[in-house]
Amino acid sequence: MKHVDIFKAFSTDTVNLNESRVKDLETSIEAVKDALRASDWEPHIKGWMAHGSWAHKTNHQASRSR
Repeated sequence: MKHVDIFKAFSTDTVNLNESRVKDLETSIEAVKDALRASDWEPHIKGWMAHGSWAHKTNHQASRSR
């Protein structure tokens, strides 16, 4: 792959979730869940499933601590 440094900077600065972004995400997710649970919106949601780098703990901060 060419431009390894550019890709690494993009991955670190744009794609990965730092601790602040993870906290914002977790707060937002709970707010959405609470709002949907309190609503009469159909269909009824049976469960929640995390996905992406947050769910797999492959974000920048988590990778550093391994």
